[in-house]
Amino acid sequence: MLLGKHLRMASTLCKHLSLTPVLTRQYTLSNVNTRLLVSGSQRSALCHKRTLAEQSKKQTDVSAGLRYQQLGHRGLIRFAGPDSTQFLQGLITNDMNCLQRELDCHKMALYAFLLNVKGRVVCDMFVYNISKAPDTHIYLLEVDTELVDEVHTTMKKYRLRKKVDIAVTDELKVVAVFPVEDGPFDAELTIGSTDGAPLVAVEKDPRLTAMGYRLVLPAFDDVTPHLPDVKEADTPTAYHVKRLRLGIGEGPTDHPPGKALPLECNAAYLHGVSFDKGCYIGQELTARTHHTGMIRKRIMPLLIDSQSSVDLQAEDVLVNSDGKECGIFRSAMGQNGLGLMRVDEAKGPLTVRRKGTEKSDVKMIDGVTVTAQQPFWWPSST
Repeated sequence: MLLGKHLRMASTLCKHLSLTPVLTRQYTLSNVNTRLLVSGSQRSALCHKRTLAEQSKKQTDVSAGLRYQQLGHRGLIRFAGPDSTQFLQGLITNDMNCLQRELDCHKMALYAFLLNVKGRVVCDMFVYNISKAPDTHIYLLEVDTELVDEVHTTMKKYRLRKKVDIAVTDELKVVAVFPVEDGPFDAELTIGSTDGAPLVAVEKDPRLTAMGYRLVLPAFDDVTPHLPDVKEADTPTAYHVKRLRLGIGEGPTDHPPGKALPLECNAAYLHGVSFDKGCYIGQELTARTHHTGMIRKRIMPLLIDSQSSVDLQAEDVLVNSDGKECGIFRSAMGQNGLGLMRVDEAKGPLTVRRKGTEKSDVKMIDGVTVTAQQPFWWPSST
């Protein structure tokens, strides 16, 4: 009652002074040459437009820092049928339940390994769920082209009576979209509208955010309309140089079939193995190694300082300043490479030895110095 009385008194005073009472909040916005008096709702609309403009500029800035590249070294195998999920669950290191739409999963791509019965790597892979409905089970396995036929044959051998069709497909291709910089990357990728064939899959690289996105699309389709603000990589090796700098192995050169162990390939750090899913081929050794916590060797990025015309070869031995063999060279492009290194011993400048066919046939590679680096994405406790 008292408040109402005061308001009536204020209104009467305004009339006597020929003033107009302001009953709603107003905001003054400064422009270059004008000052606008706008209501709260108008201000909200203007702010919304400004936010959209800022978001558009931010997206343009993000796209300017991205590059795309078709990955001709990667092939695809298609799995379809009611038993596809269960079939793959018993073969690969990661959990297929993480790809199920009926469980409201937020990702449709997995990184995983196929192992042999001794727990050694057969191949690394990506698994895409391209099912259009919860009751369908259609997947694509992306593997290195050198191993497509072998993996296809191996999978058919394990199929037995399961209701799953397995076929190599040449009708699709894989494109990587990755940031130029090597730090964490969490921005969303904007896909342009096009009248062409739709993309089969658009997923964040499940290994590491710094690797950007992976796209699967028809082999005949031009990717440019789908990525209107993204430039093609400047060199045909840009994708490989990117992952080498980050210390990510890929394919049979970095993960030698029948020799490599998944945890030494950083499968756990790259979200490529589940320790809760249950049994799969090669699971026993992998689980035992994980629970003992004794992983002395890991794939690490290498920085190569070479004043020699001699190229390093896979299986070249890296030696520390104490004369101890602390790693094996895997692959390189330019000054960036990968090696399977003893983490505690790969310190300081390393030299290179090359072994011949005979055990005693060893020679030093002069003019080459290698430095092993610990990736930023490794846990600090490593």
